[in-house]
Amino acid sequence: MVKPLFTTALLLLTGTTAWAGRYQFKLEFTKPEIYVGESVNANFILIGDDDAVEVEVARFPEFRGFWSENIALRQGPIPLISDFSGKRLFKTGLVGAYRITPMASRNSAVVNPMKIMVKSFMDPLEKGEPEFIESAVEPLRVLPLPPLPPEIPKERFTGAVGRLAIRAETSQIFFQKDEPTQVRLVVQGDGNFQELNEIPVTFPPEVEVISKRSFTGGSSGFTTKTFDITVVPHVAKDFEVSNVGLVWFDPQLKGYQLRTLDPIRFVHEAKPAQEMVFDRDVVQWEPVAKAWSAYTPVTQRRGPWAVQILLFGALAGAALREANRRRVWRENQTPRVRWRKHLEEVRTLFGSQAWDPMLARADELAFSWLKELGKLPEGIVRRREALSLARGKVSASTLQSCEKIFEARETYAYRGIQPPPAPTQEVMQSLESLYAAVS
Repeated sequence: MVKPLFTTALLLLTGTTAWAGRYQFKLEFTKPEIYVGESVNANFILIGDDDAVEVEVARFPEFRGFWSENIALRQGPIPLISDFSGKRLFKTGLVGAYRITPMASRNSAVVNPMKIMVKSFMDPLEKGEPEFIESAVEPLRVLPLPPLPPEIPKERFTGAVGRLAIRAETSQIFFQKDEPTQVRLVVQGDGNFQELNEIPVTFPPEVEVISKRSFTGGSSGFTTKTFDITVVPHVAKDFEVSNVGLVWFDPQLKGYQLRTLDPIRFVHEAKPAQEMVFDRDVVQWEPVAKAWSAYTPVTQRRGPWAVQILLFGALAGAALREANRRRVWRENQTPRVRWRKHLEEVRTLFGSQAWDPMLARADELAFSWLKELGKLPEGIVRRREALSLARGKVSASTLQSCEKIFEARETYAYRGIQPPPAPTQEVMQSLESLYAAVS
């Protein structure tokens, strides 16, 4: 009883009237009725009054009896925007959009709805439990195509629907007898190109059709489909192919359209003359002269031995350089060499009277030596803790030298307005004694 009263009070204070669980999910079409082969956009719209929601698709829609193309699909955070046209009181967000076209070969078409999971970002009272919603589908009426007019032969109509245009790539094609040549026709516009598979073309009996192929480009709204017909004319004279065109149904005009191209003219070209073969003089080659030379065995030649000696010397030199490099590297990794290099850095800073960096470097060096000699954990960063843990693991002189360096660094770092003289000489003595003890 307390939770509902608290919820009501908070809703009144915030002025919000709808929370998670108060959504609508609809499938809306851009047109209520279409013809077979006509395309329409199917939009899945989420309706609510939140500013943003989390959406995940639980089941994708199915368009049985339709050609479908996915235009947009949104998952994750989706903002809901107010409808300023006044058609809806709540805010809307587009989840998915598809372009669908009813198939001419199917007698029925069914749309299976989309199912999504919605989670509100605006509900502070509940635990944000998601809600599963299935889209409601608006009715879509698919009209059959009207019968063909008597003046259009049935064989000319192949099922094309839309707003289309057809053209030939060229109106004049040059060919040679018994050689393949190509006729290219291009159809453009907005229509059911999935079912536009062929353009009827009638060739003379002397022309053999070898292959027919097509390819599509573009996107929804404006598509180009190219039809390539490869033929072999078995005739050595010019001829024409007429009555080439396309019949389609225009849904906006609600009637059939017929576009017939100008005749395509095939122009014969004679084959180029073959290259003439002339008599040539026979070339008389001189007999090959036999030349003899003394044979020396390979083992008695100086060249191969010199090459082997040079190769062996190069390999031996490379091996010696690598061995020397490894020896120097191993020496540099010993604690004595590493500590000596660091000690030289501190001595250089001491000679240049750079007291601050000199004391800081000495402090770091003594701390690293102490941790290494005492085998302390790497996570220790406090000097006092390191001295306490190293007691009993290192010599008393080492602890005393490290403690003097730490105290000198701390005293000089917090020296105030009137600093005392830098204890650099004492630090150097402690560092030298520490190096002598650990090395």
